[in-house]
Amino acid sequence: MHTSAFSYTVTKNYPYRWFTPVAILGGVIFLTLFSVLNFASSGYTLVTIYSTNPNTTAGTQSIDKWPSLLTSKVHSQCQPVSIPLGTQLLTSNKALTYTLTNVQSSDGTLQPSLNYLNNPLENCNVTSVTIYLDHTDNRNAAQIRFSRWGADTQGRIMCNVTLDSSGPTTVNLTVDWNPVPATVSTYDFGYRFLGRDNNTRASLWWGESLLSKYFAQVTNDMKSQESSGGEWTKVEATLTPNRTITDITALSYYNVTFRGITEGDDGGRWMNPDDSSIKDVLAANNKDPDSGPNIWSAADSLSKSLESSVLTDLGQSNAQPNILTDSNLLQHFTANFSSIKANGPVQIGPAEDDYNSLKATTGSLGVAPSTFATNYLCNVPKRKPGGDLVVSILVADLVFMTTLWTVFTFIVGRIIRRKDFRADWCEGCSSAVGKDMPLDEIAGKASDSRSVQNSEYEPLATGNPITPNSIV
Repeated sequence: MHTSAFSYTVTKNYPYRWFTPVAILGGVIFLTLFSVLNFASSGYTLVTIYSTNPNTTAGTQSIDKWPSLLTSKVHSQCQPVSIPLGTQLLTSNKALTYTLTNVQSSDGTLQPSLNYLNNPLENCNVTSVTIYLDHTDNRNAAQIRFSRWGADTQGRIMCNVTLDSSGPTTVNLTVDWNPVPATVSTYDFGYRFLGRDNNTRASLWWGESLLSKYFAQVTNDMKSQESSGGEWTKVEATLTPNRTITDITALSYYNVTFRGITEGDDGGRWMNPDDSSIKDVLAANNKDPDSGPNIWSAADSLSKSLESSVLTDLGQSNAQPNILTDSNLLQHFTANFSSIKANGPVQIGPAEDDYNSLKATTGSLGVAPSTFATNYLCNVPKRKPGGDLVVSILVADLVFMTTLWTVFTFIVGRIIRRKDFRADWCEGCSSAVGKDMPLDEIAGKASDSRSVQNSEYEPLATGNPITPNSIV
């Protein structure tokens, strides 16, 4: 008889009453467990998306709540975005536009870009505000149509950003406010906050109103001096907060540096940059009207409006003083709103009256958390299509269940062999051999059995009786 290179084992029922229910019940339980685990580890694949808010994208998917041991390869995560110097940025409050001008790491090293991952800005303060007043010479026709004088207000800001455990990174920004910028067209109606909302962003709604109203006031003041015979063509005033003054309503809140150019004047005129407050400048103006244009009250309010708007837009809830979070301060700076009119078709507002008159129609004052608005590259888990999902789970379940069955039967088999040396015998052998047969006789019969198995199965001689001893 031919002998194959492959073999099979003799099967035999397990001699335990508990084996069948344990095998079935355990198989169902482990099959369910393996299916759930395989669903978590094999049922998802990573896809790449762009997100404006990584805080709601990374780590918030349902699969992210599973143990990382099973889902480490499909956890959602977002990559930091590199923001080069000179990039213009909006915040999540969608109010003012900022330009990144400087990045300095905690060890003092200057960086060419900011590696940013939705980190909140901390400890922001406005270091100075410069108002650039310009006549018609350097402005286009659309700008002149809206306002004969232009006022470009620029603030310089310093903030901290904690990017990692090494310490805070210092970030410098500039912000520009001009409701009639050089990009305006004849059919525009001026610049407005993108996130204008008098209910959910009431403080910034009032901030935009303050900025546009005092833009109109400062340009009106320049125009009135022009009509009274003034020769100013360009004015630049830098206002720096005096940190010893905490009362933002005080005219000594800012120190001011001023330079103005008149027609035919090659050198311009300077004010003392060290200790001249707005109060000092106004006093000098009253004594000598030719010492400078009388715009300082409006310039003071415009600068304070920009400072408060910046702090609110950047989410600085603890920064004080802030006009836009204090109802008394806001009423103080809006009390003259109804008397301020634009000197051209530019739309100013949106508020046309003081805070007390309109507060019932707006939301509550406050500062909302803020981050830079940008797009992040994120990897998020996506469930596989139904067919792929079923095949993946079935294949993985088959591997696990086969391994489990092999281990289980091996352990039970070892237990049986320790208790009964006949465990590997076939049923016929076990029933034919007496339980009390000596070991040497059992071994002899086992040898005879192998001889019979290796024979060519020759037929028994006719007439020879079959005895129990011939059955092995």
